[in-house]
Amino acid sequence: MPRRFRYPFDWRAVIGAAMGREDPMRSGEVLDQLIERDRALEDHLSNLDPAPAATVNPAATVVTETLFGQAAAVGTSALYARGDHTHGSPLLANTVTSEIGYGQSPAAGITGAASRGDHTHGTPALGNTVATELSFGQSASAGFSLTPARSDHTHGTPSHGAVNHVHPSVSVYRVGNIFVAHGVETSVVWNTSRHNTGGMWDGAGTLIAPIAGVYLVWCVNFWQVYPTGQRTHHIKVNGLTIIDDHQILESVKAPPGSPGAPAGGWGIIGMSSARTWRCNANDVVNVTVLQQNVDGVGLDLDGSTGAAFGIEAGLTFLSAA
Repeated sequence: MPRRFRYPFDWRAVIGAAMGREDPMRSGEVLDQLIERDRALEDHLSNLDPAPAATVNPAATVVTETLFGQAAAVGTSALYARGDHTHGSPLLANTVTSEIGYGQSPAAGITGAASRGDHTHGTPALGNTVATELSFGQSASAGFSLTPARSDHTHGTPSHGAVNHVHPSVSVYRVGNIFVAHGVETSVVWNTSRHNTGGMWDGAGTLIAPIAGVYLVWCVNFWQVYPTGQRTHHIKVNGLTIIDDHQILESVKAPPGSPGAPAGGWGIIGMSSARTWRCNANDVVNVTVLQQNVDGVGLDLDGSTGAAFGIEAGLTFLSAA
């Protein structure tokens, strides 16, 4: 079988055969070798040449990024991005949650819009009213208003009258007599005051302790004189507790010319009581009188002498102890 030269060629064998050192090859065999060489070279060169580049087009779409919290991704598109592409950006908010009242609950919110740098939630309005505290004994209260108080607000304080009155005090008296029927306990009613700080007199027969503390309580009553019988007065707290009383058994005949004495020689006779007592705020003090005569007639408490003496009472705060 004729020898075939495989590529790469054994040129020594080819040249030798041509020069007679080996059996000369047939011309057809040399031609086959040359054809085979060309094919080998062609195959080799084809392996060296790069494949034609595929055509790459610009992208016609873009991934939007107008919301917060989007996940990162490397992408799968083989298209290239255009130089003027944009992914968009989150919108700015056009609304805001108001915070103009107290007690609002916290919330993370659900909007995907960004807040503007100059946004505001508002603040609670300042109060334009205040609870007055002009009297004693008012109850405490947490209130229900949602507006804050102004730093220069004031609730006021109870009035104590003139500036030289350090403690609550009242002094009252009566101009005019009070008829007291036989055997009937009768309340004493005053109609004039010397002073009254803190609203301690109701304008009639009641004195009021505006704050808790120790008070001096006193009263004076003048009776028209009658030769027989028994006269009594009571100082009461809250209408029930008798804290002091005074009793005169038989009247004595006043010498002629005594204050208030008629021509027959009968004048007036007085009684007085005073006691310190611890009162609670808003306790009330009253005075009642009672007379029992042998013959059953009624007599008068004598207020005809006016403000100097007659039918009087008072209540003065001493201490908080």
